[in-house]
Amino acid sequence: MDKRSKLEQAIQEEQVYAKLWMLDHDKKHQREIDEAQEKAIKVKETMGVLDWQNDQKKAVSKVELERRAKEQEMLK
Repeated sequence: MDKRSKLEQAIQEEQVYAKLWMLDHDKKHQREIDEAQEKAIKVKETMGVLDWQNDQKKAVSKVELERRAKEQEMLK
């Protein structure tokens, strides 16, 4: 092989490695985007559950206060 063909082969190898690096980078970037979207969905679901629990506690407290008020009225 002469110097020119070795140089061309080296350039082709570098181009292949660069392309592989770009593909790997793109996959990693897409994976990060997917993970961020999954996390956002899980956070939204968790917040929904926490809001529901909070609403239930408020409803129970309200019913309990009404019951106590009714008992106090009956005792008068």
